[in-house]
Amino acid sequence: MIPSQPQRAPSAAASLQWPNWSGSELHAALLQADPNQAPAPHLGRDELLAALFAQHLARNERVDVDGVFELLPEGFGFLRFPGHDLAAGAADVFVSPSQVRGLNLKDGHRIRGPIRPPRGNERYFALLHVDLVHDVPPEAARQHLGFAALTPLLPTQPLPLTTDDLLWRTVGQLAPWCRGQRALLRCPESWSRTASLTTLARAIAAANADVRVHLGLFDQRPEDLAAAKAQLAGLAVLDCVGTTFDAPPERHVATASLLLAQAQREVEAGAHVVLVVDALTTLARAGQLANEPSGRYLAPGLDAAAVQLGKRLFASARQAAEGGSLTVLAVLPHGGEHQVDAAIAREFAGRSHSEVVVDKALAAAGAALPLDVAATRTRPEDDVATASERAAREALRAELLALPPDARGERLRRR
Repeated sequence: MIPSQPQRAPSAAASLQWPNWSGSELHAALLQADPNQAPAPHLGRDELLAALFAQHLARNERVDVDGVFELLPEGFGFLRFPGHDLAAGAADVFVSPSQVRGLNLKDGHRIRGPIRPPRGNERYFALLHVDLVHDVPPEAARQHLGFAALTPLLPTQPLPLTTDDLLWRTVGQLAPWCRGQRALLRCPESWSRTASLTTLARAIAAANADVRVHLGLFDQRPEDLAAAKAQLAGLAVLDCVGTTFDAPPERHVATASLLLAQAQREVEAGAHVVLVVDALTTLARAGQLANEPSGRYLAPGLDAAAVQLGKRLFASARQAAEGGSLTVLAVLPHGGEHQVDAAIAREFAGRSHSEVVVDKALAAAGAALPLDVAATRTRPEDDVATASERAAREALRAELLALPPDARGERLRRR
């Protein structure tokens, strides 16, 4: 691993990934590694990391990287890095067609191995060989079944939450989840959901040590995305990738597709994965602009192909009989007056195991618990709780509904 603080000297056999450093910290690491040669000015974070790679390689040090593979139509691919939001950058690592064919590499495989510097007219670092695929040797990875070959089961293993946050503690009581389920978070567009989803990701990781959480935030304000990454920094089981609202629609679609592929490959390896996505409407609108029209329309201005990425993402949730699970928690903003939003919502109606609904009026009023208590629930046929647990849950729901909305938060805190 790269040292956790840039003041420490890199090791002789460094594992250089995308550290959770700011550009200034990467710049300081470059200066420390070679005080006699300042890096070129005006470099981006990916260019600074590429320069750090080059410095280590120039001293004949072994450099190992750990990245997410993206396959291109030409038969070769690149390792992308969550620290760069899985986007193309100067530090990406080329993976040759022979390596792709030899291991049948697919989008989303997480690969670890040593790299070499570019040669001749080459522009990118190149992967020398593959040491690990999802933390196991390539020979062991040959035993992994493809995601489409896994057998979905009815989810039965609970997915608890550990948090002091009143909203998510209440959700854990009123609409509990199981590993492998899909849940919709319906909330007003004006609700500041990024911070709440970051809290949710931490709550899942805190209560489930064997679960890996991926937080995908799309079409975000830059400061919100940076804040979410900062809150999750240093947590090995949490990844946060996203796009800002100035990114082209193709970037939203590509990032979400690669994030989904990574989650699927991890499930193939037997891992338990939770994918938190904000938001399905964003991906549908991006798909509308990024994809060729299909000629079929769900509503005026909404092509039928635009919602396919969101549907594929949502339908990927499953508990696999062969081991591993993928839980999908997706945001679906509501309250917009545009008929396109209503058409997108109709495409996901009845597809979830559980729904969490944030009330628009309560959220606007700043209520301590802006939850729609009546609408937040797990479908009865998907609820694995015992009869006594269900009865206790309904008693709590009835108790909260009998109180004024502004008194519900205090009652829950006392309980």
